Amino acid sequence: MESLAHLKTKHQFQEKKLKKAVQLIRSLKFSSPLKAIETIEKDIGFLEFLKKRGNDTNQLEKGSDDLKDLKVAAKSFETIQAFVAHADHMSAMNKEIKNLGKHFTDAISLSTIHRAKGLEYETVYIIGAVDGSLPHDYALESYRNGDFTGLEEERRLFYVAMTRPKQELFISVPQNRRGKKANPTRFLAPLLKGKKH
Repeated sequence: MESLAHLKTKHQFQEKKLKKAVQLIRSLKFSSPLKAIETIEKDIGFLEFLKKRGNDTNQLEKGSDDLKDLKVAAKSFETIQAFVAHADHMSAMNKEIKNLGKHFTDAISLSTIHRAKGLEYETVYIIGAVDGSLPHDYALESYRNGDFTGLEEERRLFYVAMTRPKQELFISVPQNRRGKKANPTRFLAPLLKGKKH
């Protein structure tokens, strides 16, 4: 960290950014977990990094969703140490669950829609079928700006998800998402026309 503040580059603006980043990173230990994540996201430029990486839309959506979920989780903790300890505990539990899963052939498989392409299951549950998740926030934002490609790609993804089951399909629509009222995915409206649900 100390070395970064003294690093010389061909561009002065880079040196200024590095010095600022060092100060910001040092200040994080005095922040709450949520404030620290927001500083990394906005002031240190992690969100900009995600957007630049956004040539692959899936990576942008995944990174953005992970960040939003992390912020929701961080609200429950007052110190970074407590939050990191919780994350370590959850990570250890996940490893244990994965190890247990290896001993069972009759198990639930949790997957993204992308990974489920070309696969079939007896029963499929699509969880969190709300606007902002499916279709994703970025697709909706592009749609509002007159670009329909993202929304149509998300519609195709929804179709892929719905055609994975051999027997039964369940679609769950939560009332709330990340602490706010959620609206059912717009892709369900044509399917539910004239039906009570």
